[in-house]
Amino acid sequence: FRFSGDGAHLAVMQGSELDLVDPDSGALTAVTTHLASRHSAPYAWSPDGGTLAYADAEPVANAFGVPALVVFQIPPCGVPM
Repeated sequence: FRFSGDGAHLAVMQGSELDLVDPDSGALTAVTTHLASRHSAPYAWSPDGGTLAYADAEPVANAFGVPALVVFQIPPCGVPM
């Protein structure tokens, strides 16, 4: 797991699933079920906590099987995801 830079969110990797957790309420929001988990660091937060980038195994970015890079914008606090 990794906290966002602002501490407002927690990203949790479980197998090939990536979820966001609200640290206050414990509410889970699924981001993807296709995380390229075979990589040692398949996701990372931006320093301000507003963006989560991850390697998505479906679809692959090219014929060599390289995962696609996805950038997920985190809504401001109080706005549903």
